[in-house]
Amino acid sequence: MVRDLVRGPGALMLAILGFAAVLVHRTAPLRAPPAGGERVLAEILGGVAWPFAILAAGGIVSGDRARGYYRVLFSRPVSPVAYYLQRWLLGGALVGLAAPVLGLGLWPSFGVVPFSWETLARLGLLYLLLGGLVLFCSAATSTPHRELVAVALVVVLQGVLHGMIENGLLASPLWRAVAGALPPFHHLGGDRRLPTGGELAHVALYGLTLVGGGLALVRLRPLGAGGRA
Repeated sequence: MVRDLVRGPGALMLAILGFAAVLVHRTAPLRAPPAGGERVLAEILGGVAWPFAILAAGGIVSGDRARGYYRVLFSRPVSPVAYYLQRWLLGGALVGLAAPVLGLGLWPSFGVVPFSWETLARLGLLYLLLGGLVLFCSAATSTPHRELVAVALVVVLQGVLHGMIENGLLASPLWRAVAGALPPFHHLGGDRRLPTGGELAHVALYGLTLVGGGLALVRLRPLGAGGRA
């Protein structure tokens, strides 16, 4: 599983981070201040964290279902719940490695290896929330394409509704209730500080609920149907 992750999403992530590091090295001053490394690290990871989370968690269940791999994977007494939870956790570890890997890539530009625990924590929270949504949609759909469409619809709807409510364009309690029921991505977007207190609890509990719901679907919903299931 680790080998497949490294060869697939991991190789693409490494290529993107390598390109970003080379671009920074070519455009940064000859003696860039070391203190600017953490800011550059946070900005780059803030731009790639969302696609990285989707890439690392995408197609976990729906891909195996669409290709029929589950027939081989679970022909032995292997727990589908444990299998897909392990795969999801490894995807999170892969996303988390983006911070130190990019830090090493930025070392020639700043003379130090920039690293920020806050940036790493933000990556983890984003993967918990967005990766949890991807896992839930993957378990609920039959193909990776439908999974991606479902994730995109939820993310876009949440962003639009929250933006309109913040700007006073939607005051209806119904729309506020709909927005409140959607994943709280607004706690992690833009240049916002790392959530604490109630916001942190909201993100963590919502993410854990999505992961738990996805695993419950894996447990309760048949992976296949028909004579070859």
